[in-house]
This record gives sequence, C-alpha cells and structure tokens, in this order.
Amino acid sequence: MIALYIFVVVPLWVFIRLFLVCGILVFIINLIRKIMDKTKISYLLFAFLPAFFGSIAFMVLWLSETAMSFAIFDPKYYKFQNLYQESGVYVYDKTLYQQITRQENLYDELLENFDNDDTLQQEFESNKAKYLEKFKNNFSEEGRLRHAKKSFLYTKANEMIPLQLHNGEKWRNSIYNDGDTKKTAIIEDTLYESQRVIYAYCIDNPLDSCPTDKKHIIAVRKSYIYYHPQFQLEMKDFDPKLTTRGTMRCFNDNNIIYVRSEK
Repeated sequence: MIALYIFVVVPLWVFIRLFLVCGILVFIINLIRKIMDKTKISYLLFAFLPAFFGSIAFMVLWLSETAMSFAIFDPKYYKFQNLYQESGVYVYDKTLYQQITRQENLYDELLENFDNDDTLQQEFESNKAKYLEKFKNNFSEEGRLRHAKKSFLYTKANEMIPLQLHNGEKWRNSIYNDGDTKKTAIIEDTLYESQRVIYAYCIDNPLDSCPTDKKHIIAVRKSYIYYHPQFQLEMKDFDPKLTTRGTMRCFNDNNIIYVRSEK
C-alpha cells in the first residue's frame, strides 16, 4: 500500500496540481504577449512544466530526508477530524468538578503571585523543612525546593477552598496516572478512542490499588488517536527508509460535557 502512495498516488496528485498552476501561468503569459503583439508560448508546455517541476520537488523531498504524511488520502482521516467534536472532559460529578476547578485556579494564582507576596513567602519559609522532607530522595537541591513550594501551595489552596467530598474522604488526583485509569477502545482499524481518568478518589484504598466499586470518578478526559500512513525518505546507499505509520491525537479540554446529574 505504501508503495502505491509513493509511486502512484503522490506523483499523480503533484502532477495534477502543477498542471493546473502551469496552465494558469501559460494562459497569463500568452495574454500578456497577445497584448504586446508577440508570439504566444506553445501550450505543449502543459506537458513539460508539471513533469519538470514535479521531478524537482520529488528529488528535493528525497534528498532532504523530509517526513511526508498521506493522511489526506485516507477517508478515516476525515472521520478523525469529525471526532474532535466528541472529545473533551466528561464530568460525572458536577459539584466536585467545579470545586476542583476553583481550587486549581487558586493554585495557579498563588503560584503566579508567590514572588510578590511577602506573607506567603514567610509562611513557606516557616514550613519549608517539612515540605523539603517529602522530596529528599532522587532530587537535586533546586528540584527539592521547586517541588516543596508547589506542595506548599497545593496545601494552601486546599485550605482556602476545601473540597466537600462524599463520606469526608480526602481527594486523590489521578491525572496522568496509568493502569486501570486509562482505557483505549478501537473504533476502526486506525482510529482509537482514549479515556483517561483525570480526577477521582477512593473510599478506603489508595487510588492506584482501589477496587472499581470503591472508586469515585469525578471526570474523564476523552480523546481520539488516528494512526495515519506516512513515510520518511533517507538517502543511505540509495535505499529509502520507510516508516508506514504516524499518529495524531485530538482532544478539546474546553468542551465540558456533564454526562449525568450531580450527586
């Protein structure tokens, strides 16, 4: 299939477009030469110019080791584009999601104003040793200080806007967590749906070992992955290196979808 793209589809696609461009170019030149009462250029150039420029373009791509994608020739690519409307954050608990959003916005505000807030800096200095202790392993001094400041600000934001969780449990954020919080389903041969739990907490267990029946899911990020045909040319002993698949992902975090009533 990739050979069909390289030696048939792409050259034909390039030739047709160059043919139209060259046809318009020759028409304009002949119109100007007619006004100037000069001999017209032969329309046989329609056959030569596209082939000439197409050969140059193909050789430039070949010699520059440029990666080329053939997604526009794949009908599934256009299905993938339409799936963007279905991607987004699916909220299962509206109240908790809104609380978490307000808390995260507060954290961002505290982080942005930290250097200009003397009261906040003094409070951090008073408790710095406690937060540095959390990151004593596998961190440089600069990394420990950075993570300690973030941990302090997260705690501060949680104190200022505490989350009203069910059963009084502490919120555990599972953003970017792998394992059973990440699910992928095949839609078609090259199209996948990816769901990742971005907020959740567990009633009795740590979230990474929480049974499904005790896990309270607050929100899920749904995105779509498209594996598209592509190849990369590499001049090495005149033997091109072919890579047949690449990926695209679409997600829209601004698309908030409330999938059921709040508890």
